[in-house]
Amino acid sequence: MNHHPQQYIFANEIHQACKCAGTDELRILNVMTQCSMEDLLWVTRAYYVSFGQPISRLLKKETSGKFRDIIMGLFEGRYQYWARKIRQAIKGIGTDEKSLIELVLMGNADDWHSIRKEYFNAYARNVMNDISDKTAKNSDWAKLLRGWIFQTRHSRFQPEKDAKELYSAIKGAETNVEMFIRLLCSTTHEEFGQIVRIYQKKYITTWCDLKCEVKKVYFFFCPIINLIQINFIKFTISKFKQYKFTLILD
Repeated sequence: MNHHPQQYIFANEIHQACKCAGTDELRILNVMTQCSMEDLLWVTRAYYVSFGQPISRLLKKETSGKFRDIIMGLFEGRYQYWARKIRQAIKGIGTDEKSLIELVLMGNADDWHSIRKEYFNAYARNVMNDISDKTAKNSDWAKLLRGWIFQTRHSRFQPEKDAKELYSAIKGAETNVEMFIRLLCSTTHEEFGQIVRIYQKKYITTWCDLKCEVKKVYFFFCPIINLIQINFIKFTISKFKQYKFTLILD
């Protein structure tokens, strides 16, 4: 879409759809299907020029439910939307742990720099403090969330040693969760791939080994990893009753 009067036509179309007797959601969707994300940015500006208020204010007032959540997300910046969804996950009496885990682990270090900024701008609060206050501070998944937000990835140039430590973490009487958290939150994409390949070559030699390790690691990782696709590693756990496990690297 060229940035000419069409953007003002679309802005007016959305305005009229919201101001009729009962919001005309199909009319709004018709506009959305004709716009790219860049186009929507221009429509947002055109709406402000035409009506003197943010289009998000109109949509928040005149729409509801899932439709409002989706539509407002399209008119917000990426990190504004991300910050708002985190706030929704932790606001109130209960915490939506599943959503919170997804929202945290989908972000890399650069994302979290922007998320922290947008969260503070929107709510005048520190997002890490809010997340900590709403999670069981000593739980494994809460430690992972904190480590992920403050991740500092760097090359250690010791994949053999890390693979050995990973093996020790699994083979002990109790799985060393701290080791997994450190590995996930500090290892670069390239070195993580090296560590996993070395681990598979040296330590996973029989079907019995694989079964044992899946059983031990599953109960920590499945509630977290199975929810999302982390930046550099995908875990696909299928037919767990037969303990079949597939590890896929990007």
